[in-house]
Amino acid sequence: MVTTQQYIARRKALLDKVPDSSILVIFGAKRQHKSADQHFPFWQLGNFYYLSGWQEPDAILVMSKNRGIESTLYHVGENSHDARWHGRNISHTAAQTEHGFDHARPLKAFPEWLERQNQQYQSVFTLDAPADFLARQQLTKAGEIDQLTLAQHLTAMRLVKTNEEIELMREAGRITARAHKDTMRASAEHIFSNERQIAASFQYYAQMNGASGLAYDSIAAAGANACTLHYTKNNSKINPDECILLDAGCHIDHYCADVTRTWPVAGKFSAEQKAVYDVVMAAHRSCLQMLKPGVRFSEIHSHSQKLLVDGLKHIGVIKKSCDPQAAFEAFYGHAIGHSLGLDVHDPSPSREQFSLESNVVVTIEPGLYLSKSEHLEDDRFLGIGVRIEDNIRVLDEGIENFTENAPIEITDIENLMSA
Repeated sequence: MVTTQQYIARRKALLDKVPDSSILVIFGAKRQHKSADQHFPFWQLGNFYYLSGWQEPDAILVMSKNRGIESTLYHVGENSHDARWHGRNISHTAAQTEHGFDHARPLKAFPEWLERQNQQYQSVFTLDAPADFLARQQLTKAGEIDQLTLAQHLTAMRLVKTNEEIELMREAGRITARAHKDTMRASAEHIFSNERQIAASFQYYAQMNGASGLAYDSIAAAGANACTLHYTKNNSKINPDECILLDAGCHIDHYCADVTRTWPVAGKFSAEQKAVYDVVMAAHRSCLQMLKPGVRFSEIHSHSQKLLVDGLKHIGVIKKSCDPQAAFEAFYGHAIGHSLGLDVHDPSPSREQFSLESNVVVTIEPGLYLSKSEHLEDDRFLGIGVRIEDNIRVLDEGIENFTENAPIEITDIENLMSA
């Protein structure tokens, strides 16, 4: 786990990157109202959590560098009404003694503090200025606002993972891989008739094995629904001649896994399903071999695009004369992967500027989605969607695949389905 001292060190490291006479104001996530007395599940903003480890809603972190450095947390604190309905909040005293803040004050004291600043600081850094116009006006009283610099610094800091972060992500990957395998095995018993049961099965197995919760809304897509990249309706009937595409991951203490597997409902891939799966799998293997420090992520993406388009031509899905960019947009259409960490899509440099380093964790997720298109030459392939996704730690030599225990080879999948 990440310790209080490490959160303190992160705050100091960030303050070391800004000039003297600076103040940093960082807003945490708010509790989002759903209806009546109900709220949506809470998810702390990644940058806020990275600097604080704070899991309660409606908090503001203020860090100052002016004849010394200090951090102040403005938060709800103990509240008898909240305690009765939602459970006890962390007290201001505990925020200081147990969570390492120099000061902890009531949230309502933040506007009063802003009123007193009156241009005391040469620079005011923030990530997201508050949406409320009055609060934005108040923030300018502390000094000139910079909303870009902190995001750049935190992107660089969060990109390379520490040993403690690696351990949490390794565990999230292990549990996620097991939940995929258990769900695949359960589907072989033909107990699922609807996509929502696939999604429910994954969540059950993940949380029964220690997951803190889901890292994102699961995609449980049967048949042609797999051709919708972020399909989350998860409410269609499952037919025996289809494949299931399950894109689902859990988190451990906010650190995420993000895994996709595709398997045949009937237990064996049809000839067309197998042909498409083989193309995606070949791209997956080849891209994994490219992962090493110094390689640009854009190179891996371009490589995947060429392999997938060439593969479609080879199996007769598209004409050999088909424009590669048109084929990419019609049947692939997304990046080869992304950075992974406290957020499913962790911050990273742009694809062209993103060069891999040791202890960077990324997803590798090639896919083909054969929707109706003028470029589709053989209707036998229509409606087949395949994505294969793993979570990979880049090492100085080689890689560590956190999610390799989720079945991925056709023989392993079919053997599991027939066991």
